[in-house]
Amino acid sequence: MVTARRKDEKLQSVPIAITAFSADQVQQRSINNIESLGSAVPSLTSYQESRDEEGIIMRGQSGTGVSAQGQEPAITTYFAQVPFPTGDGVGPGRYFDLDSVQVLKGPQGTLFGRNSTGGAILFEPKRPTNNFEGYGQIQIGNYSDREFEGAINVPIVSDKLLVRIAGTFAERDGFTYNAATKQDLDNRDYWSGRAGVTFRPTDDIENYLVYDSFYLHTNGTSQIIRALNPGFFTAVGFPASFVPLVNGI
Repeated sequence: MVTARRKDEKLQSVPIAITAFSADQVQQRSINNIESLGSAVPSLTSYQESRDEEGIIMRGQSGTGVSAQGQEPAITTYFAQVPFPTGDGVGPGRYFDLDSVQVLKGPQGTLFGRNSTGGAILFEPKRPTNNFEGYGQIQIGNYSDREFEGAINVPIVSDKLLVRIAGTFAERDGFTYNAATKQDLDNRDYWSGRAGVTFRPTDDIENYLVYDSFYLHTNGTSQIIRALNPGFFTAVGFPASFVPLVNGI
């Protein structure tokens, strides 16, 4: 089932180019950022703004520079049918406890509130159910990598008041040392949490409330000089004797 037209429909009955992944497929394919999503979706690619900030390119359109120019992005990401702020929504910390991820290609009109000429990406979180259940998983690796993801579902009043709480966090030391600032760049430090509440007072009335929070604090992405063109230094007036000293950087 997909929600490309703001209602549950079978994928085959929707006249839109869609690539959809269920919760099991997201886990099996290890989709945890826009780069891994792009490897599974034709015509979707990404560009790296920094290690934890990724941009989207779909059908030749991207959102580069839209904030500075006061424009709406050509590709919009949505969480629970609500648009993320411009430049948010595709990095790490968003791909946990999901019911589905749907990639809509081409112009989408204003059905979701924004005119997306390139396409849209829909993140649908798992909603509360009538079962008392949950899960948890941890990851430990080198560079003091520590990661956790988990969720718990609690039916407070069966079929009337249901609650689901989920969260994830990751911490990892950086692997590039900046001698000037004495910091380890390329580290990872973020957490994300959400709480969903379904209230169904009658069979005809249902309200779903979700609260989502995300925190990111890193030292930044490294940029390492691999090579220099000696002609640059002679062009700007450096003495020729200076060139061999920097040629091997």
